[in-house]
Amino acid sequence: MLSLMAALELAHYRIRVNIICPGAIDTNIGENTWKEKEKLKKVQIPIDYPEGNQPLEDRPGTPEQVADLVLFLASSQTSHITGSEIYIDGAQSHVSFKKSIVIRMNICKYICQDTCK
Repeated sequence: MLSLMAALELAHYRIRVNIICPGAIDTNIGENTWKEKEKLKKVQIPIDYPEGNQPLEDRPGTPEQVADLVLFLASSQTSHITGSEIYIDGAQSHVSFKKSIVIRMNICKYICQDTCK
């Protein structure tokens, strides 16, 4: 919805707005995320992960694949694309839709735990 509203508002200025939605990407972000793991465990909900999280390649994507998408979207080849959410996840979002909802709920509970007191 954000991309649609921004695309409509900025089209007058010939500014295109698209959202890149990466799935699992092989990076070292996990080393810096959730430093306070004990707090997270308090609100964590057990998740049953389905087999084959990345059906297209059976592995996480690479930063280079995301960069290729960014480069493509910045090119003149996409001059008529705006207001789109583009998933780059090897079909992970189609397999694990329920899992992503549960993960988002866990994150929201974790954030709300500190801010809703």
